[in-house]
Amino acid sequence: MTQEAETKEELTIEQVNERLAKIRQARDAAEKDIAQKEARLELALSSEVGTRGTDFDIVRTHAGLVAVVRRSALLVKQLKGSKMKDEDFITFVKPHVIYPKDRDFVDELADKYPFAITAISDAVCKLYDLRIASDAAK
Repeated sequence: MTQEAETKEELTIEQVNERLAKIRQARDAAEKDIAQKEARLELALSSEVGTRGTDFDIVRTHAGLVAVVRRSALLVKQLKGSKMKDEDFITFVKPHVIYPKDRDFVDELADKYPFAITAISDAVCKLYDLRIASDAAK
């Protein structure tokens, strides 16, 4: 018997279903934990910063929750005027991140999960668009 044959395990339908149930249960528990953390963070930031979706937002990444706040529109103009390289997005995102407070977090996130920076910059851009829309309505 080869090593490959030894490592392959024949599973019954019941065993597959049991394993899938355990995976789903673990995923549901993790989702519940993340949702609770997100709710606590939103509550804390709502009292400090303002309204979620207008003044701040929370983005879920593989590295955890990231909270961003709207800053000066000058930062958006600088991004629009850039060549939109990876470094430009990182430079754009950094001043907007208010949670976690670790200064190196954005750089580490960009190294491990580069597309997370895109998701965070999208959230920041939406904050500016919402603010511009609400200002225009006044």
